[in-house]
Amino acid sequence: MSFSWNSDKYIKNVEETSNLLLRDYMDAEIDIVEGVENPKEKTFIDVGAGYGRMVSCLSRIGKKLISVEIDKNLLPELKKRTEKYSNVEIIEGDAQKLSFLLKGRNIENPVLICLQNTYGTPFGDPFKILSEMVKVAEKNNGQIIISLFIQEGLKEYGIPIYYSVKELVGEPDLEKTDFEKGDFISKAGYKSHWWRPEERIKICNIVGGKKVSEITTKYFYLLHVKY
Repeated sequence: MSFSWNSDKYIKNVEETSNLLLRDYMDAEIDIVEGVENPKEKTFIDVGAGYGRMVSCLSRIGKKLISVEIDKNLLPELKKRTEKYSNVEIIEGDAQKLSFLLKGRNIENPVLICLQNTYGTPFGDPFKILSEMVKVAEKNNGQIIISLFIQEGLKEYGIPIYYSVKELVGEPDLEKTDFEKGDFISKAGYKSHWWRPEERIKICNIVGGKKVSEITTKYFYLLHVKY
C-alpha cells in the first residue's frame, strides 16, 4: 500500500497532539528558530513546508517567508494558511533544485530551515536537498537550521510516537522496521529515516559553516549554522 499525506489528519495528530515527545520536539524547533538574531532583517525559507505548520511563527518573526513544497496533497492547506499574511510566498517545486527555484529573488541574509524530520521523509535525495540549501545560504550570507530524528531513539521513543499518530501514518510495522539502519515503516506504507551517528557526521560535514547552536536529545537533533 502506498502512503500519501492528509493535511487534516496531520493537524489533528501532530500539530494538536497531546503526546509529550512530539510536543517537546516541536517546542525545541520553535526555540531554535526564535533564537535567530535580528529576524526582522531575515528572509526565512521553509524547505519542505508541508501544509504550513510554521507559517504563523515564521511570518510573525521574519521580514519575509518563502514556503517551498512539492506535495500537491499538502499545497491546498498551505495556500489557505498563507492567505492572511502579506509577507509569505509559496513556491511549488522540487527542493533538489532549490537554487534554481530561488533564482532572481532578493534573498539577502536568508535563514533556510528544514524541520520536523522533513529531511527524513524527502521527495528525492536528502543530501542533494541539503547541498542546495548550503549553496543558497553560502551565496547569500545566510543560515541553515535542520531538525532530525536520530537512530538511537527509534525503538524507545520513535515507536511510541508513531503509535500516537497511527491514524495519520498507519500502525507501525515492527517486522519491516529496521532499528539498526534507522528505517521506520508503517503498515500503511509510510517510511521515515532516523539518522545514524555516521550519517549525522556526514550531514554536519556537508552543512559546514559556523555553529550557532544545537540541541541534542535521546531522539532528536537540531543544528543551526551560519556562513
